[in-house]
Amino acid sequence: MDTTGTRIVLGTILLFLLCLPYFSTTEFIYRPVELFSINCGSSGNLSTLDGRNWTGDMKFLSESHDSVAATAITPSTQQGPYTSARLSRSQFTYSFPVTTGPKFLRLFFYSTSYQNFDRPKAYFSVKAGSYTLLKNFNASLNADADDDPGHRDTLFREYCINVLEDGERLNITFIPSTTDSYAFINGIEIVSMPPYLYYTNSNIDSDELPQLVGGATYLIKSNSALETKYRLRGGEADIPPSGDTGMLRTWEADGKYVTSQSVLSSDFQNRTKLSFTKTPNYTAPDKLYRSLRDMGRNASTNMGFNLTWRMPVDSGFFYLLRLHFCQLNPLVNQTGDLIFYIFIQDQLVEDMADVLSWSNKQRGVPVVREIGPTGISTTHVNTDVKGSIGYLDPEYYKRHRLTEKSDVYSFAVVLLEVLSGREPLLRWEDKQRMSLVNWAKRCYEKGTLREIVDPELKGQIAPQCLRKFGEVLLSCLLEDGNQRPSMHDDTGRGDSATNHWLKKSTKGQRLATLLLVLTFLGLQIGRGVIGLS
Repeated sequence: MDTTGTRIVLGTILLFLLCLPYFSTTEFIYRPVELFSINCGSSGNLSTLDGRNWTGDMKFLSESHDSVAATAITPSTQQGPYTSARLSRSQFTYSFPVTTGPKFLRLFFYSTSYQNFDRPKAYFSVKAGSYTLLKNFNASLNADADDDPGHRDTLFREYCINVLEDGERLNITFIPSTTDSYAFINGIEIVSMPPYLYYTNSNIDSDELPQLVGGATYLIKSNSALETKYRLRGGEADIPPSGDTGMLRTWEADGKYVTSQSVLSSDFQNRTKLSFTKTPNYTAPDKLYRSLRDMGRNASTNMGFNLTWRMPVDSGFFYLLRLHFCQLNPLVNQTGDLIFYIFIQDQLVEDMADVLSWSNKQRGVPVVREIGPTGISTTHVNTDVKGSIGYLDPEYYKRHRLTEKSDVYSFAVVLLEVLSGREPLLRWEDKQRMSLVNWAKRCYEKGTLREIVDPELKGQIAPQCLRKFGEVLLSCLLEDGNQRPSMHDDTGRGDSATNHWLKKSTKGQRLATLLLVLTFLGLQIGRGVIGLS
């Protein structure tokens, strides 16, 4: 797509919980430095119900050659810049004075016949600066392939590009592909955006970078160009450009992309004012975060299916996904009340996702998770570790890297399994007890760790030893691996509690415990991480 950077296709989808900020169509949160809405082929102005004011194109034409302005033989029924077009069998260029920084570039096409220009012969490329946005684009074939009856024969393309030099003009060039073809355009829109809305701020912490499917991080560099494929909201109606935060984006209702059963909820009666402490308030409109699509409230039914969106994409490109969440459900009061997994292309990208944990345990705090880029045509994610969900260090999903501290985490999960007599993850359990680690953490914080002890072991562990045992285990399960003890430290601190437990347990229990621990140690020795002395 561009000659200087990587092509990435941008998709924005709304999973489970979504939101918008407080504003009317007349008081935008973000006011763009540049806003050009050009009605190509027209000399007059046009206002449309979506909040746009379109102007004629003549003063922006820098290279027109034999281009002509013409009206459609068959008028479009769609509102917008579809009455007239700029057409030519030779190259023509628009030039716009812009400042440095990222911009939305939107192209509007009405694929029909114009006087002396037959519909099937529209076949051309489009360049913006050094970026090739469309190459040998056949407008009629693309329009015929579009199955949306609400936008018959109209095509829309949106890109993000970065103007890197001050005083530079943004040139948009339309180039016919053959001597027998022509290029055309009905509308052009350029809207500036905040500098780090989609592009990566190199000064932020690595935990805030987009996550590759597989765990590593990725930078959206300033010399990359992005194309928007989908921008969806969990709701029954679109959010029009006039309802956006000032950048004239459309948020499409997600209904036709949902392939599983679901429940659509909305509004929450506007009882909670949103607090944009985790993401800027211009990121998405308030209304977005106040509607959601979820699986309903029957926990046992929920375990029988997944909530799935399916969106057609082209193979051979990288796709960045932004997932918007905002916990507003009055029934969700603490971390662990609502936990789920996120898979993209059958790859796990979020293990035990908990919106309240992302939002500092606060309701009404919008958060954004970025995942990408993921290559659809090839499986480029190389996962060297095969582990069961529940045992693997959560940091592995973030950084795709195992350390000695990852072994500490997994070792602690095994010991919890021994203590409780259950597996780390039971999907059919009550949501408070589904994850053994989260259940143990909650019980330890409340001073009720005895609740997780296997009934067969109750009464055989002194309370002070259980507290010490819990202290050691919970230190091994800290989210930040750097704060966990080393394997050496862990063994030393746990000796007294473990030894007391083993002395008080039966022979069979001691053997079972040792078997589990030694089996785990044997696996670690095989990987060459730790050894026995």
